[in-house]
Amino acid sequence: MIAKQQQIQHLYQRAGFGLRPDELAKKEGSSIPKLVEELFRDSEKVSQLGFISDPLKGRSDKEVKDLKLAVLFVKSFQQLQKLNLHWMDKMATDPGQLRERMTFFWHNHFATHVKISWLMQVQNNTLRKHALGNFRKMLHAIAKDPAMLIYLNNQQNTKKAPNENFAREVMELFTLGEGKYTEQDIKESARAFTGWKTNRRGQYEFNRKQHDFGEKTFMGKKGNFSGEEIIDMILDKPECAEFITRKVYQYFVNPIVDEKIVKKLAKEFYKSDYDISTLLLNIFLSDWFYEEKNRGCLIKSPVELIVSYKRLLDIEMRNERFLLQNQRLLGQMLFNPPNVAGWPHATEWIDSSSLMIRMRLPGIIFGMDEFDIEVDPEYESMGVEDNKVWVPKRQKAHANWRPILKHFRNVPTKDLAEAIVNSLILSPKDRIDLKAMRDFADNNDRESLIKTLFIRCMALPEFQSC
Repeated sequence: MIAKQQQIQHLYQRAGFGLRPDELAKKEGSSIPKLVEELFRDSEKVSQLGFISDPLKGRSDKEVKDLKLAVLFVKSFQQLQKLNLHWMDKMATDPGQLRERMTFFWHNHFATHVKISWLMQVQNNTLRKHALGNFRKMLHAIAKDPAMLIYLNNQQNTKKAPNENFAREVMELFTLGEGKYTEQDIKESARAFTGWKTNRRGQYEFNRKQHDFGEKTFMGKKGNFSGEEIIDMILDKPECAEFITRKVYQYFVNPIVDEKIVKKLAKEFYKSDYDISTLLLNIFLSDWFYEEKNRGCLIKSPVELIVSYKRLLDIEMRNERFLLQNQRLLGQMLFNPPNVAGWPHATEWIDSSSLMIRMRLPGIIFGMDEFDIEVDPEYESMGVEDNKVWVPKRQKAHANWRPILKHFRNVPTKDLAEAIVNSLILSPKDRIDLKAMRDFADNNDRESLIKTLFIRCMALPEFQSC
């Protein structure tokens, strides 16, 4: 039977971004239902990202003029980088770990990128607001999200020249999946979304002159359907609940789907009218969620990995650009997905080169290693110097070691390596060479020993999984 400690580690690695050893120890006296209740309670409050101010706040302009828009574009590159770092800090430190985890999930599900930082912050806060609420409300909100409408070309979707991109992705990637609709359904629903625009104030606007009010045939039904009615007709299909449930299952439970369980979860999700918290509760409170086959079977994405470092040790880099460079190096940059399908998942994050970088990262962060490498440009316009990652040994991070040192202060020296591994690693530990960890640790004094064992543990291949 799985130990209570492992159950708690599993829960917090999936529903949050992990626990420090001292936090883990404090929670061992609570039952799983109690801890799940605590996760939801801590996430009740919606604390929005507020790093970027509304560029039109306090201004009487009815719309952004070309010059102002150009200024916004110029400022946005650096603002998006700072917004990225701001969100990573929030993921690592916010008490609402489950809400941030789900916001990250939806950030990938509704993958979007526009070069106006304010609009990306607005979308991120919309996702956060609905992250644990109702998927129906979230879908309606995202369908009118200014960044999404720009990203999927609905600005160009007019009665005279319908653009099908937005309508296609709503069904293929956001709700039903391939094969659950026809090309005719795409054409007809695109007509229903004509006139859905983002105006010059960065807000949703319905342009009646560009909307097609004619009769449409969608999924076998005829009518003068609006875009809102099309979305509700999609949500009426149980296949939508199953599509979302399968994706949530693969993200939180196991990339290999248990169809029987997914169908049961989807049925309850549909019955609840798409209540996201109901779906998550049914997962986290199920015995099968804690079975061995579902533990350690996922690979932490680059963002999850970096956030876990920050969360464990409250890390602050002297040069935070290093965190952005490593997101690019490992293939996952917040607010800049590769395409509308989002980033890969599960084992796709690991190959021979990325594993090598991941295993060296803890040493690099703490000035025990260095590297000089060129990364792919974030934008084609970036210069060669922007694509270099050179981290000298003096590039150290500030970390709060106090809780870690205090937690392990009474552990006998001979048992330290095993105790640290048990507090950080969830996947099978039989292949971990504890002797090698001890041999390569700094044995000059106890504090150095604990610190270097901890860093060595974070560099293990087993630390990459959750």
